[in-house]
Amino acid sequence: MKRAQVRLSAAGIAVALWASLSGLDARAAVNSISGEAQVKVTQFVGPNAVQTDFSIETVPQTRPEPPAVARARIDRLLSSNEVIAAGQGVAIMFPPNLSGVGNPSDVGLDIGAFTDGQDTSTRWESTATVRQTRSLTLSPSEAGAQFGFGDGRTRSRVLLSGAMLVTAENLGRDLSGVEISFTFSVVRRQAGRDDTTPLAGEIALVGGPNGTVEVGRRVGAFNNVVIPVIDLNAVVPDAPLTKAIVFAGTEFPYEYDFSLNQPFELELLVTATVRTIPGGVGGLATFGTPPEGLGSVLDRVKKNDSGQRMIAAVNERVDTTGEAYVNQPVPLPGFGGLCGSGSAGLLPLMVVGGACAGRFRLRVRRARPGAGGAASRSDR
Repeated sequence: MKRAQVRLSAAGIAVALWASLSGLDARAAVNSISGEAQVKVTQFVGPNAVQTDFSIETVPQTRPEPPAVARARIDRLLSSNEVIAAGQGVAIMFPPNLSGVGNPSDVGLDIGAFTDGQDTSTRWESTATVRQTRSLTLSPSEAGAQFGFGDGRTRSRVLLSGAMLVTAENLGRDLSGVEISFTFSVVRRQAGRDDTTPLAGEIALVGGPNGTVEVGRRVGAFNNVVIPVIDLNAVVPDAPLTKAIVFAGTEFPYEYDFSLNQPFELELLVTATVRTIPGGVGGLATFGTPPEGLGSVLDRVKKNDSGQRMIAAVNERVDTTGEAYVNQPVPLPGFGGLCGSGSAGLLPLMVVGGACAGRFRLRVRRARPGAGGAASRSDR
């Protein structure tokens, strides 16, 4: 089979599932876009789940087209209606950025939870997930191929912009059981070919004895990658222990094969999870959107500006929306940057905050909208 070679550059930002071509006459066909956003917040007392709030939006089932926004929130109240523990989250599948200008985000995840020191029983488990699938077709003329059949080899990347954070009221607190995790995967599907997962990864920020916080698990794309834990201690007086890791437009290259003139799917699945323990401990995971969850939670529980001060400290170190890294992706050790490289292959860009800007033209085939529906319940 003849292998098509295409010269391309990328475009997009935040968590994106994207296809672009950089030639003056190159065009990619996006047949349809579907997906879902869901978030679940659960309050535990000991091993028992005592409250759960869950929300899901799907395209095109509950909404004919993006944005699909799922929100969940739980406050633990005393008899006096005082909030002493809270968890909340949002998962967003943004409208696709087919123009290459304006808001570049396609996916946003933001979850946070905190339990005040006087509450020795409440722990939280909050999860936000976005799945986005795009159906694409690339013809020989669009790919610059010489024949009407054959195979193509693509090169693209996932770009991450976000933050994961653990905070505690006591510097020496035993943080065993605290875990902030992030996972992602890219799957290519096409008739006549086995499904492939050209890229997948998982990373976890975990707590330990005596206030220790470290990167405790790196799998797949994160394996053997050095990601330093940043010390934000003393940023907030009420939370003297604050540790974080950040991704400032970090890129993960990958490649896969496809067949010309045949529709194929690219699916991006992204999940962030926050697990905390009782007694003055909180956590945050934010990618592709501003880090509002933990700030809002701290505002309600502590009733001061500690939440906003913590978020300001995060924002000083990373733009979790990814907009600051449009033209400045940060390569991982051992990987060269692809921006402006004219690398061969179709570039379906999947990003979690941050991307290269590139010239492109797109031909979009719009799918018929599905039936609309009411949003799933969530407390806002």
